[in-house]
Amino acid sequence: MVQEGDSVTLVCWIYNPKRAPLQAAWTFQGRVLSFPEGSGSVQEGSVYYYIVSAASGDQGTYTCGIVSTFGGREERRAASVDLSVYCKLFGAVVAL
Repeated sequence: MVQEGDSVTLVCWIYNPKRAPLQAAWTFQGRVLSFPEGSGSVQEGSVYYYIVSAASGDQGTYTCGIVSTFGGREERRAASVDLSVYCKLFGAVVAL
């Protein structure tokens, strides 16, 4: 849960011991949000998505999706996080 106006960093850490070619991206409501450098390909490391000033429209489920094409077959993996945004109204916390 974050307060309206706060900045948020979503991090998806990728461990890839086989060094297989990967595609990785954050999605929200079926829309691709970001790709790491290199046109969406990554070997190992982190894929970030930044929200500069959280608002009620940022609330929901974010998914980091990874696709690997190692050994002639495709594998897909994903991890999700739910983001709740709240505001302070006259000293009280109000969920949006």
